Amino acid sequence: MRVLFAVLNGLLVAAYPVAVYVGLTRCSARGLGLLLALLLLPGFISKLQNARREDLLTVARLPLSILVLLALAAILDDARFVFALPILINLALLVQFASSLSGTPMVERF
Repeated sequence: MRVLFAVLNGLLVAAYPVAVYVGLTRCSARGLGLLLALLLLPGFISKLQNARREDLLTVARLPLSILVLLALAAILDDARFVFALPILINLALLVQFASSLSGTPMVERF
């Protein structure tokens, strides 16, 4: 099951530019944000189920950040927000990494 989620996540990342183009020409930014959030939700739940109890917060930080960004895209219903989503995801990754430097760095956990 883990491999299936990894493959689906890889396909979603690879197909993101096409999905944004098709999604924004066929429906609104709200619909696209909700669709992307629904596609990422099963992988997030799987990660939470497979995580050890002490690592639960660390595992949940990044997917929760991405889901919050997608929820904001859906709430604001602005195409510019959807276009800026990769930049905001990278910013969330930077914040997650920087916050891990105060304790055990994220790099050491990997």
